Amino acid sequence: MEDSKSAVLKRLQELKTQTRSHDIKLKLNLFIKAIKLKNAAEACSRMGMGRTFYYKWWKRLKESDFKLESLNELSRRPKCSPNQTTK
Repeated sequence: MEDSKSAVLKRLQELKTQTRSHDIKLKLNLFIKAIKLKNAAEACSRMGMGRTFYYKWWKRLKESDFKLESLNELSRRPKCSPNQTTK
């Protein structure tokens, strides 16, 4: 179990060097701190973020098999507007 945590920690630190985005680095720092503290709630409170924020992004990162693209914000714009008025 400890080997898997150290492997995840190493992978997160690698990802942190591969990006220049401030938002992504902030999320990665949160994940790293949570692993080091062994407590996600404590890491969130120290960094001034909510636990739902942590769990949302952690789930998205794990499901993507630790790909950086998964930490980008997704557009909330609707793909279609069925009630749109005609020109």
